[in-house]
Amino acid sequence: MARHLVISVPYKWRAGGHKDHVHGPVDEDKLKSWMALKPNHRLIVQEPFGPRRLIAHYDIEGGESTRIPREVTLKKIADRAMG
Repeated sequence: MARHLVISVPYKWRAGGHKDHVHGPVDEDKLKSWMALKPNHRLIVQEPFGPRRLIAHYDIEGGESTRIPREVTLKKIADRAMG
């Protein structure tokens, strides 16, 4: 069994906008209902030539104890962007 799981789904795409995406629109609540647990980390990204995606990381073995507080993650991202 894998220790980590990464899921990438279309984020809030228009319902019926793509014939292969029958579960849209997908948001954090819908993903949580599918997984029955909160991700350790999640990020919404803009595709270069398309819509947004929700990427979620789950630490299967470590569970919630390995979750990094969101404010810590955002500060690290901001610090890295400032050089």
